[in-house]
Amino acid sequence: MKEDLHQEILNAQQREALRLRDEERLTYPQIAARMGVSTHRIRQVLSVARARLRDCAEHGDEALCLVPLRVRHFLEYHGFDGRMALREAIDSGRLSWDISRKRLMLDGGGTRNVGWKSWQVICEWVGLPKPEPPPTRGMSLFSFERREDS
Repeated sequence: MKEDLHQEILNAQQREALRLRDEERLTYPQIAARMGVSTHRIRQVLSVARARLRDCAEHGDEALCLVPLRVRHFLEYHGFDGRMALREAIDSGRLSWDISRKRLMLDGGGTRNVGWKSWQVICEWVGLPKPEPPPTRGMSLFSFERREDS
């Protein structure tokens, strides 16, 4: 069970650092040398890993550590503490995707640093179907098809 939780919420570097610290009882400098990073970086990695594990232990599947960092920062900044509050905001129209502005809207205003992929993650996290990308007009910035002019 513990290993499954670690697999789900921690990346490989976090899992390895925790294993070296908790099972092999290595010091931070020893872990840093073994992993090829600085001691400062190991402190960061272990701090984040422990915070994620604590969040999941306290909140279960409501834990914000289960969503990507950008989405988690958005949710924390705007005071969403779980799926129910977020789902209520979506159902009431407080939180929505504005197709014309191509922005996530909260209480009628645009939000920063969260885009379409974040909206998809939010919808899936609250149990809504993953929204399909809105249609684009003309060529998108990411279209590399060449048009042949006659």
